[in-house]
Amino acid sequence: MSSLFTYTLRIADSSLILGQRMSEWCSNGPTLEEDIAMSNIS
Repeated sequence: MSSLFTYTLRIADSSLILGQRMSEWCSNGPTLEEDIAMSNIS
């Protein structure tokens, strides 16, 4: 595998995991607007 391919896979995996963690927080926001904003970001 090339270095660029490996780097791209690592970035994609990190983005996927961070998106999943962000979606876990969506129901924990103090206001409805913050919940909706966080779900739109993730």
